[in-house]
Amino acid sequence: MKQFKNYISLLLCILALGTSSCKRMTDTEPLYSIDLTRSDHVGENASHIDPSEVDALIARDKDIPYYQNLRRYKYESDHQVAFGWYGNWTGKGLDYEYSLRGLPDSVDFVSLWGGWRNIDPIRRSDLKYVQKVKGTRALACILMFQIGDAITPPIPEELQKQGVNWNQWQHRFWGWDVEKDGKWVSTPETIDAAIVKYAKAVADTIIKYDLDGLDIDAEPSYGQPFETNKELWAYDADGTRHRINLFVETFGKMMGPQAETEEGRKKLFVIDGEPAAIGKDYGKYFNYFIIQAYGDADPSSLDSRYASVVDHYKDHMTPEEIARKMIWCANFESAAAKGGQSPYDGDPQLIWFAKYMCDWKGQKYRKGGVGTFHMEYEYRVQGKTGTYPYLRSAIQIMNPAIR
Repeated sequence: MKQFKNYISLLLCILALGTSSCKRMTDTEPLYSIDLTRSDHVGENASHIDPSEVDALIARDKDIPYYQNLRRYKYESDHQVAFGWYGNWTGKGLDYEYSLRGLPDSVDFVSLWGGWRNIDPIRRSDLKYVQKVKGTRALACILMFQIGDAITPPIPEELQKQGVNWNQWQHRFWGWDVEKDGKWVSTPETIDAAIVKYAKAVADTIIKYDLDGLDIDAEPSYGQPFETNKELWAYDADGTRHRINLFVETFGKMMGPQAETEEGRKKLFVIDGEPAAIGKDYGKYFNYFIIQAYGDADPSSLDSRYASVVDHYKDHMTPEEIARKMIWCANFESAAAKGGQSPYDGDPQLIWFAKYMCDWKGQKYRKGGVGTFHMEYEYRVQGKTGTYPYLRSAIQIMNPAIR
């Protein structure tokens, strides 16, 4: 594997000759005399990309050697990824604080924390530019508890007048409940059919909005600030969770590493929160296990989390395979100013996450990467120069630039 990484590094350097110094695309400094992530790259004093101009901008920029190398780095090299949940997305502003174009170039993928449905033309242009030029991928994030979450249409007015509540409407719309003898009832067969329909509809929605995959926010054991019966996570009599497993299997055949088509395998399928909450033989369907390690204060706490995931999937994946799926995330919604909530050995949380290697019984394995929640809150940090200072430093630690 080391030889492969060296080969890719050499290839990137060769491709970059004549246009920049020999550096990896993870470098926090621009490789060109202009900063290719700033607003003056897409038009003088532009607050957003004009949707009518996005295709011309992509055609202008995508074959610049820097961006060609950047996409090769993301798609072809073996490296630890940079990730984040991105919220407050508008694609507008006097700078790039609320635009995906303002993220560090070497961010591999983001999970859109809201705002991924009914994308307006300005956000669509922002998304399209980073996908086609920078190779940055964007996933739909669904906090998934009940049938139809995130994509069920509003209750028809006439049903509201009849007193039909939201959960009843979800059940009727997806076919979980069917009308029989004047009553709405469910059976194991109707429930399974509804879950399959829902999984296929999620995939269709991702394709409709030109997104790059799905992030299941799996929190069956966590309390929520809203009412939910967590029906998709219900246990069967034998202790399994057939319902969510069926969703994962159905969706996983369309997108992710186990997809049945080449195009489907180009999409990402990830799970965050509690990745060991699904069946022990279902881990193979996911590209990454994303861990909300918000309060973790030292490597032993990450080791414990890692061990629990290994123990769950050990009959179907090796500890190394599991380690390479693990993405460790800090909470920047509340702690962006200090790089995470819990320092260790003098380092901000995200920095020691970047240095961490998964430990299984004394054997060290490379992790999948690091990430942040509400990554956009780190756009500016008081006392720090540039944008996203902690994330850029973490990327450098995981994938040092070649100088």
